[in-house]
Amino acid sequence: MKKFLRNIVLACMIVFFAVALSGCGGKTATEKAEKPVAKTPLTVHYGYQPGHVQIVVAREMGWLKEEFEKDEITFELEKFASGPAMNEAFAGNRIDFGQVGDQPAIQLKSNNVDVKAIGVYSNGTKITGLIAANGANINSPADLKGKKVGFVVGSVSHQLLYIYLKSAGLKPNDIQQVNLASSDILSSIASNHIDAAVIWEPTLSNVVASGAGKLVTDATGYKENINVIVGRSEFLSKYPDITVRLLKVLDRAEKWIKANPDKALEIIAKNSGFKPEVLRPGFENVIFDLRLTDEAVKSIAETAVFLKENKLIRNDVNVKDFVDDQYLKAAGIQ
Repeated sequence: MKKFLRNIVLACMIVFFAVALSGCGGKTATEKAEKPVAKTPLTVHYGYQPGHVQIVVAREMGWLKEEFEKDEITFELEKFASGPAMNEAFAGNRIDFGQVGDQPAIQLKSNNVDVKAIGVYSNGTKITGLIAANGANINSPADLKGKKVGFVVGSVSHQLLYIYLKSAGLKPNDIQQVNLASSDILSSIASNHIDAAVIWEPTLSNVVASGAGKLVTDATGYKENINVIVGRSEFLSKYPDITVRLLKVLDRAEKWIKANPDKALEIIAKNSGFKPEVLRPGFENVIFDLRLTDEAVKSIAETAVFLKENKLIRNDVNVKDFVDDQYLKAAGIQ
């Protein structure tokens, strides 16, 4: 009997101390969940280039703020002249996302910068091309032999130039290669510093509109121009939800642009500094489709092979590892 009473007293003491400790030792899981968690402000850095559309429209229409402000997340957009310049920012961890052509994106990955392509912001064959100065007597890629040709080293124009040359039976050393910033192409053509250039929109149409040069050919039949949205792998892994929400905002902008092309053109003209009439040809020829389609992935893979064969990258790039469509799928876009 005494043993029975002793066990009861012992059990009561254990319960008493357990309750006491739970009261002093902290909140229950339910109470913790009910208590608001302090939000840590976060700034997301996003790189783009003059003439890029979705991200600029999303900002100007207030959709980035609408989606992220409640969580104290701010997007800072930074404009770059070209993909290679943006690559430097990625390498220095100064941006989290960026919009570049497939060549600079693959070169970035080849240089051991841990990034992934998570979407396509634009594509098409009429948004890059070969332009020639008036009087240069250049009417096809075959006429480039011996000429001074400007392009942005490490950009999509670099690859396209080499494709043009190969199609005409020429090699890179058959021309005088001139590395230029995209912003210097027009003045270089106008001053006859170069005879021709391979460049993208809106510089392409700007040269033609100025009267300083003419379009010789676009990329139709030569190369599908795939421009990708690249994200730092560290950021993607740490903030997958932000990545998915961002893609949803860009998808919203894409749909609005297709339904309101003239209004979108006004927004981009104001942001880029180019006149609407200069932007319009490229705007009408570009294809907006965020998806990483089989065709897009195939084109990216072909670019990777081309770059390695032409010794424009040192390390092989596994495109299956580089391209990551899980965020598009989670957003219901892919």
